[in-house]
Amino acid sequence: MRNILHLRGILSLNRDATAGLTGGCTKCNIAIMSTEPPLRLYREANGHSVASLARLVGVNRSTFLRWEERRVPAERVLDVERVTGVPRHELRPDLYPAPTLAPAASGENDNPAVESLTPEECGE
Repeated sequence: MRNILHLRGILSLNRDATAGLTGGCTKCNIAIMSTEPPLRLYREANGHSVASLARLVGVNRSTFLRWEERRVPAERVLDVERVTGVPRHELRPDLYPAPTLAPAASGENDNPAVESLTPEECGE
């Protein structure tokens, strides 16, 4: 039986915004990785148009659409992250590794925000 680490109160994922898009865990608010481009997921979940986000980032609509479909250029990742809140490691995982949680030194979990649950307890 595998255990899943669930973070409570650490990640700021919006359960309503990710529902139906990624099929996340409704008990702990953790989203399952999607194959959809992160900018498109953000835009659709938050009701933004390509034109409005392009304007906020300072590029034209076709440029933003190309970034959404392919990838954001390295020199613009931080601008897009600032405007959208989509983490840089989701925009360009080839440039920015995903953050990881270090295990507790004692081997026990001393952080009350992290709870180890089985899939049955989680409801998966």
